[in-house]
Amino acid sequence: MVNFKLFILMCCVSSLLICSPKLAWAEGSSQISPEIVDLCNKVMMNVYEYLIESQQEYRVLREFNPQTLTKNEYGIYTINYVYADPYTQWRNVNFEIGVSIVDINDPLMFKGEPITMLLEFPLIGIKLLAFQKDSISTSQFDIMVPLRKYGKILWDAQQDYISIKLSLVPKKEKFVVGEPISFTARLENSGKVNVVLKKLSSKTLLFTFDNIDWNPVSAEAAAEGALVKEVMLSPGAFFQKNFKIQGIREEPGELEIFATYVRTIKGIHPSARMSVPIVAKEEQPE
Repeated sequence: MVNFKLFILMCCVSSLLICSPKLAWAEGSSQISPEIVDLCNKVMMNVYEYLIESQQEYRVLREFNPQTLTKNEYGIYTINYVYADPYTQWRNVNFEIGVSIVDINDPLMFKGEPITMLLEFPLIGIKLLAFQKDSISTSQFDIMVPLRKYGKILWDAQQDYISIKLSLVPKKEKFVVGEPISFTARLENSGKVNVVLKKLSSKTLLFTFDNIDWNPVSAEAAAEGALVKEVMLSPGAFFQKNFKIQGIREEPGELEIFATYVRTIKGIHPSARMSVPIVAKEEQPE
């Protein structure tokens, strides 16, 4: 299951509102740049394709089709889908989902009472709105699953707008099942002024692997004190530290590691993502 707590941290602002399945976005005074529009449409198309691929698994998605995909005033795809469930039609209760991305300053108007989630991305000036209204015979489908998965694209885009960059680099191109995963975390000042920051450590970096919280063991953990010192980082300079994950993978596959630095820059946590292949052990000849 995707780590919901970290996803909320990633998106900076999350609110649960009581609102209607019918949404009206008032025309805002701001405009979203063409580059961000293209990025938003990439996210929306990924969500759309996820819903199409899920039709066989979830009965309530059986009527989902291209007509549910339209564009809002910014040229960004919007999903609005209603399924009249024959099992609950007599109660006039439908299954409904809606997803759209709008300008961060746009007002919203609602009617009714489904639960809505609002995710804001302030550095690129947008917010993602989604709602789901289940019928009585609930399907267990959760629209937040594809939104958490593909919302990472918008979160990563914000990193281009801050001067403190975090990166993760594996020590090897691939690792064998059961082998410790070693990598280097690096925090660089790509701006033009000095910045006072805490050095990288297991206290200043938050990690997840495969969407599970992880308390790392740094290569120099024994030497770390109770407090992490603050140091001046000049333009072009960087901190780096080696980390190691032990015994977390028993099967081959792609391992994703996500790291977040504890301090915010312009309200955003510097973050980085790394994927490494985990391969099976080669059979020993008899």
